[in-house]
Amino acid sequence: MKKILLLLALVSASSALAEDTGLRAGMHAEDVTPPIGVPLAGFGGGDRRLIPWDMFNKHPYATYLAPTTGKLDPIRSKVLVLDRAGERLFFVSLDIVGADPMLRDDLIRELSDLGVRQDNFVMSATHTHSGPGTIFKNRVWEFLAADKFSKKIYAQFLDGVATSVRSAVARLEPASLLASGFEAQGLQNNRRDPNGPVDRNANMLWVRSEEGRWLGAVANLAIHGTSLGMKNHLFSSDVLGSIERALEGRLAEFNHVSGMGIDSLSPVVLYINAAEGDIKPAQSMEDSGRMFAEQAIDSLGGTRAIEGSWSVSRRNVRLPRANINIKGCVEQKSIQKFILSGLRLYLGPLLNRDTHVLSIRLGDMVMMTWPGEPTTLLGLELRRLAREAGAAQSWVLGLSNDHMAYFTTPEEYAHSSYESCSSLHGAEGTTRLLEAHATLLEQ
Repeated sequence: MKKILLLLALVSASSALAEDTGLRAGMHAEDVTPPIGVPLAGFGGGDRRLIPWDMFNKHPYATYLAPTTGKLDPIRSKVLVLDRAGERLFFVSLDIVGADPMLRDDLIRELSDLGVRQDNFVMSATHTHSGPGTIFKNRVWEFLAADKFSKKIYAQFLDGVATSVRSAVARLEPASLLASGFEAQGLQNNRRDPNGPVDRNANMLWVRSEEGRWLGAVANLAIHGTSLGMKNHLFSSDVLGSIERALEGRLAEFNHVSGMGIDSLSPVVLYINAAEGDIKPAQSMEDSGRMFAEQAIDSLGGTRAIEGSWSVSRRNVRLPRANINIKGCVEQKSIQKFILSGLRLYLGPLLNRDTHVLSIRLGDMVMMTWPGEPTTLLGLELRRLAREAGAAQSWVLGLSNDHMAYFTTPEEYAHSSYESCSSLHGAEGTTRLLEAHATLLEQ
């Protein structure tokens, strides 16, 4: 009851805020779950791997990985569109393992009539390891963790995501933005070292209609989408979707109590992952959702209004050619490490090396996209750069607009770990992306 009264007070105290901002917001969530039988992307071994491969087309969609057997919860496309005097900013959160650049570019072309461009569009993967495969057209990712590309499944998925963006635009209405943050408790562990670093900074952007109805929110915290494990063969948005649904339920309750939930659209929550490269969930799906929602709702007591204007800067970056650092893939003190020191497996043209990053200034916040999976220490370095540039609140938008595998700090890259082994563009790749963000922050 205390929290309900708090939210009603917030609605009453700042209901006039939305009247003069000129901001409009639209939110929508679309179920884009592919047909049962499409394999899951994320884990490439264990129970997920088909042995032998399906060389005789026994399965309609699965070749390297086991087909799905059902759906635990929907795979969704969740969208927030901000509009101010016709200038728009798009956020799309997808329940997939990585933000494929082909999907990004196809969506930009498909939605150009809505004003979608490279420099106002953020497409983020939640990084669930129980989302659909067969939608990534890259031979390396297909074989390792996503299965053979299916033109049919890709077209269906693309159409569903495009529909979700159009639906969000159709629902644009006068709105206001509120921001809050909190130190997340009990939700994360460092998967490499129990005593290793964990960034517990959780960011929230709350969206409310002119009359005070909660349209939804954007949540940002570093957690790997691996609570279900590789034995799971059901479609699921994993822990990230559980957080979204729990928050949506709480906001719907508040709307109902305030008399604004009847015959109105359900609130929508977008989860955008942060620097989750070495972070695993500490709780089950259900407990994570409940705990995050409770802590996020508590943070509403410290919200601040966000001015409804923004600026976006983009910088193109060419990374070093992709390679696997063999030294980083073996134990630190092993004889193999000594023998293999300096040996690299070059992937050459198999993986793209051109990408871009966005720096979004929204009120007193800075949001920084990253084209893959940064580690905790790398995320903290990004936050430091944003702080020095004057940001009151910094967001690391990991797995956004591209997926170029893992990224570590140069110091981490020199040591053996799964993350350094999978950091395909090396320490120099990290340095180039950090320099790009530093330049954008200076501007």
